[in-house]
Amino acid sequence: MTVHQISYGDMIIPFELVRSDRKTIETRVRPDGSVEVRAPMDLDLERILEIVNRRGRWIIKKRIQFRKYPIEDSKKRYVSGETHRYLGKQYRLKIITSEGYLVKMKGRFIEIHTPDASPEIVEELLYEWYREHAEIKFNQILDTIMEVVKKHGIQRPEIRIKRMKRRWGSCIPGKNRIHLNLELIRTPAYCIEYVIYHELIHLKVPNHQKSYYSLLRLVIPDWKERKSKLESMILN
Repeated sequence: MTVHQISYGDMIIPFELVRSDRKTIETRVRPDGSVEVRAPMDLDLERILEIVNRRGRWIIKKRIQFRKYPIEDSKKRYVSGETHRYLGKQYRLKIITSEGYLVKMKGRFIEIHTPDASPEIVEELLYEWYREHAEIKFNQILDTIMEVVKKHGIQRPEIRIKRMKRRWGSCIPGKNRIHLNLELIRTPAYCIEYVIYHELIHLKVPNHQKSYYSLLRLVIPDWKERKSKLESMILN
């Protein structure tokens, strides 16, 4: 990892550069405003600086979003009273000692019944519950979206759900499969829709070329607003 900087207007924007085997450049703004850029091993620094400079406006916008929207502490303790999101809304945990295991929503609470209230067990139970609901919700959303995209030659893919550190979703066109981050179940439904649209179109158009954005605008005209909201949320 090396540190570099760009000049954007009257601002100096430092960033950490991480080289990897990836084929494209990824720019990430952290909640604290620091910037990380991941780039291919063989891409020369001058080209990287040029690309990051073109993203200067986006970097500044992201920093403003992180200041504007309060983000809950990502280091959860999994105790009663702590807030956790489900489909964009905040709920409080209520840990209830019991002989068996059960997770259910009751009003503005997510109740977790367990004989062992250790944070590790509570986290495991909560995310099992998230996964059960994600399996249903993501497939329901996909069913609706397929009515829109099938006319563009996109076939219904297989969905796989897993917790990811850096991405909301990814796809494997050759296997007609999309991967969705389990953390999406914490975001509003319209953000989940955006990610699914994003990955579905990549099954047809692999890169972010002009034809990709043309199709994205056609099937989801407000994609920029949805993307902006999603980017204001922390990716744990």
